[in-house]
Parts: sequence; structure tokens; C-alpha cells
Amino acid sequence: MEFCCCYLPLVNVGAYLLVLETALVALAVGICALVPPAIVAGDGVIPSWSKGLVAALGFITLVWQIIGLVSVARQMPTLYRTYLRINLVLTLAIIAATVAFLIVAAAQHNKAVRACVSTYGVIPSNSNASSSLSLSGLGQSTDAFSESGQSICNIFVWAQTGVMAGLIVLVALTQFYMLAAQRAYGGEQRKAFRDSKVSYQDIPMNPRDSAVWEPHPSDPYAGGQHGYNNREPAGYGGHDAYDSYATTPRGKYAHTPY
Repeated sequence: MEFCCCYLPLVNVGAYLLVLETALVALAVGICALVPPAIVAGDGVIPSWSKGLVAALGFITLVWQIIGLVSVARQMPTLYRTYLRINLVLTLAIIAATVAFLIVAAAQHNKAVRACVSTYGVIPSNSNASSSLSLSGLGQSTDAFSESGQSICNIFVWAQTGVMAGLIVLVALTQFYMLAAQRAYGGEQRKAFRDSKVSYQDIPMNPRDSAVWEPHPSDPYAGGQHGYNNREPAGYGGHDAYDSYATTPRGKYAHTPY
């Protein structure tokens, strides 16, 4: 008669959530790179192909999460380790690309301000605005309007640059935490996989005469004089089970009916 140890299986809900979270973030990166209009802080500064690069990295990361789901669902430690390594590379690539474009935008701040003024700081051409400007002299009013536009664009561009930097830092910290959690899960997954290959002889409850097992005197397979019709089933130790059990804290009750 064979016995097995009852245990709680690995709960993989957290592992699935980690993969799904990474997929949602990657999808958001791809959408935010393509759908919104040009950022004022990067207008005329960040190359036009930058959004295509960031979107491509985001969608590649999104598709790669399918491998993560498969490796978790089928308990494949080797595949999960490969998934985690590629996931780290893709995450670093997205962060590196966005940081590089942010540095370019910050380094060419004045150029971005001039582009902002030329795009949004044009003097209105309607008659009311023209007449109001002519009250104090067209030249002086134009200069004042240009200086105000310069100040507004300068503040606005710096604000947008700061928001972009904060968003990149937030996403980076969040994803690095998720990668650390995935790495911890991968270690536990490999450990469980190694433990599952251990020989059944190493399981403490495997032998029938183990001291962990508490025999009952009326058990027909307990052996010897307390067994069914005093028969000793083949393969079991007869009195050995009780001799072994006698070494346990409750061993003194081994021969006492319950």
C-alpha cells in the first residue's frame, strides 16, 4: 500500500498578475507613444521617429507576455527564466529610449521654447486684436506680446519636461519592483521543480513503519498480533511498526485501544 503526503499546491495567482500588469503597462506605453499629439516640450527637438521606436518596444513587450503566461501555466522553470531575462532587456530598452529622448529635450530647451512661441505665440490677425494693439503702438505691443509668449512657453516647456521625467521614474520603479517579484517567483518555481524530482524514498512518510505514522491497533495492516487474524501482510514489518512508533511521544499508547 502506497501513501502520499497531502500538500497545498503553488498558488500562481500572483505570478499571473505580474505578467498581466507588465502587459498592461506595455500596452499603455505603445498607445501613449502613438495616439496623443506632439508634446510641446519635444516639438522640433525630439526626432519624429522616436514615437515609432517607443511604440514598437511597447508592443513587442506586450506580445512577449504570452510566453510568461505559458511558462507559469505549465510550470516550466527554464522557459520562465528565459522570459524573465528577455522581459528585463525589453524593460531596460524602453526606459533607456525614453530617458535618451528626455535628455535631448532638456538639453535643447531653448529651441523647444522658440518652437513653442512660433507655433502658439502668433499675434492674432483679427481686426479687434489689431486695433487694440495699435492703441499703444504696434511695435511696442508686438514686443510685449512676444515677451509674454516667451515666458509662458518657457514655463510650460519646463513643466512638461518635469512631468515626463516623473512619469519615467514612476514607471521605472514600478517595473523594476515587478521584475524583482518575478525573479523571486522564478526562484521558488525552480526550487519546487527540483524538489518534485526527489526520490520518494526521501519522503519521511513513505515507509509504513515510519515514526511519523500513528498506527491504530485495529488496522488490519498494522501487522503482527494486533493485525487482522494475526496475519502479517507481505512487505511490512509486523511488530516493527509498533517498535518504531514506540519511540514517539505517544508511543506508550501504541498497544492501548482507542
